[in-house]
Amino acid sequence: MKGQRFKSLQGNKVRHAIFVYMKLVGTSINLHSKLSLALVMKMNIFFKGMKFNLSSYIVF
Repeated sequence: MKGQRFKSLQGNKVRHAIFVYMKLVGTSINLHSKLSLALVMKMNIFFKGMKFNLSSYIVF
């Protein structure tokens, strides 16, 4: 009985740790996605410019 109770307590601790970890990961992913979205937009514009330059080089 004692072992069972200890096991469930440990399980709760692990679950709580996972929950906290997921929450942290979630917030960092949220921040990252916002940053990466801005970065992707910048890169997209940059690549479009490059593609345009390359295509104009190829055309001429």
